[in-house]
Amino acid sequence: MAKPKPATRPKAAPKTAPKTAGADVALVHSPTEDGKGARILRLRDGELSAGEIRPVVEGQPLAGRELVRLHGREEQPGVCDVEVLHDGAAGATEGGRASGPARVSSDAYRRGWGQVFANDKTPPKGDGPDRSLN
Repeated sequence: MAKPKPATRPKAAPKTAPKTAGADVALVHSPTEDGKGARILRLRDGELSAGEIRPVVEGQPLAGRELVRLHGREEQPGVCDVEVLHDGAAGATEGGRASGPARVSSDAYRRGWGQVFANDKTPPKGDGPDRSLN
């Protein structure tokens, strides 16, 4: 006579179950052609996309691109959680240009203003009005 098989327990779920809804995860897989960045596959809100990541260069505009921070996972090398620091779509206008004049107020701009509009001529002596005020 055949022995009955003992009842088996279902396998326990892993301690860290993967998040799917609302997850923002990137897989870094290879360097870019110029070697200055890396190619990634990104899973965000259930949508898979391919892209590149590059280091931020001071003074270079983001021009509609996202600024992100990657947090690596110890248990899965190459897989990173993505933290969005700046949404590229926020504040972006068509063509990456804002309307209106440029807002320039650097020290170099101020020095240039003084050089262009400085009154190098000494005021005339004697006859004539004093034009140093205008």
